[in-house]
Amino acid sequence: MSVQLPQLLPAFRQFQLVYVALRIGIPSALAAGPRTLPELASELEVPECRILRLMRGLVWAEIVSFEQIHGFRLTTEGRNLLDDSPTSLAGGILFHGRFFYSAWGHLDEYMRDARIPFEQAHGRRLFDLLSNDPESAREFNGAMSERTKEYSRGVADLPVFHGRKRIVDVGGGEGQLLLDILKIRSESTGVISDLPMLRPEAERAIAAAGLTDRCSFQEGDMFSVVPEAGDLYLLKWVLHDWNDERAGRILQTIRSRMNKESSLLIFERIMTDGITESVPLVQADLNMLVLNGGAERTQAQFSELLRSSGFCLKSVTPIESNYGFHMLSAGTA
Repeated sequence: MSVQLPQLLPAFRQFQLVYVALRIGIPSALAAGPRTLPELASELEVPECRILRLMRGLVWAEIVSFEQIHGFRLTTEGRNLLDDSPTSLAGGILFHGRFFYSAWGHLDEYMRDARIPFEQAHGRRLFDLLSNDPESAREFNGAMSERTKEYSRGVADLPVFHGRKRIVDVGGGEGQLLLDILKIRSESTGVISDLPMLRPEAERAIAAAGLTDRCSFQEGDMFSVVPEAGDLYLLKWVLHDWNDERAGRILQTIRSRMNKESSLLIFERIMTDGITESVPLVQADLNMLVLNGGAERTQAQFSELLRSSGFCLKSVTPIESNYGFHMLSAGTA
């Protein structure tokens, strides 16, 4: 997609208008039909003078239209912001608006002195923010779970999980991938390992899946401790959050808890070596940089990262998904 330079000037303003509209509930308020300005102000509990200026902006962005008699109504494009729309973009816009939008504004500082853009925008690192902000944590991990659902059932069918007795999902969040595996593999038990703040959501998900007898949540910081004696460890969409030093510490922690028969499965995108060929992953790679100083890695980079952490890369298998995932299988060196 080529850049249309004149369109860059209004684009960031339009995105922010839509993000704010979603945050205060305008699409939902207009879902059933047109509303007047006083009706919107009353329902949303925002003064008319403020709503008026936002609604003008949304008319400019062609998210809503205005009729003198009936008031404001969602355009066809605006209806794509409704959660029940099959083409809904609401979740993605809320997620990117909360976690990426302001951070990208500090990318220049990273180029000058390697300061993490998210930290410059929010005053603290991403995972420090999530640890102290339950609402942000729910939004972040909920988005991760929803994305995982798009491919986790297909992954769970893979023969690599057959006969595994104890599966440990490190940094597993709400545990969507592990839960889908356990639903199919009745011979397996599992442990979701993550920070304490994720216990309530993970335990609710375990109960909703009917797996309280075979799955549990264990609190732990993956840089220092993970559950021991798993015969299979999972790292899904974790390593790309971190630079090589921090990613290596995660791997070393897992390595220290494994036995000789244990193995590790890593689910990540793989960056190609060529500049032109790597373009499809450029946004993902830069997002990881902006959020936490992380990166999408090439196969050679994964191989070296694993080798330096006491592992050997055994195989790389493409996973059918919208995200271009691969499954990297590793054993102890």
